[in-house]
This record gives sequence, structure tokens and C-alpha cells, in this order.
Amino acid sequence: MRRMAEPEEYPWHRNIDFRKAREEADWDDSGYDQAVLDSMAATREQNRPYVQEQDDNLSEKQRR
Repeated sequence: MRRMAEPEEYPWHRNIDFRKAREEADWDDSGYDQAVLDSMAATREQNRPYVQEQDDNLSEKQRR
């Protein structure tokens, strides 16, 4: 049976600067085929307007 997370385990309760950690992260993409990485980047770019629309809709609903 799946264990429910304790509130202290949620990211906003952790003592970490997530933005800083992400900026300092060292990603090693050498294990991936460059064509796959390029395809993934193209897909992210193609989906960017849809993701932004969903984010905007969610933000608007949360303001109400």
C-alpha cells in the first residue's frame, strides 16, 4: 500500500533553495543521442503556448 507523504516532506517545508539548486545542477546529457535531445527540445518549444495557456488559466482560477 502506498504511504501518504508527511507534511514535513513537502518541498515547501524543506530547507533548500530550489532555484539555486537548479541553477547549480550539472546535467550530463552525454548518455543521450543528440537527435533525441533535439527532438525533445523541439517538442517543448512546440508545446510552450499550450503550457502557458494552462498556467494562465490556473492562475486566473486561483485568483478568484
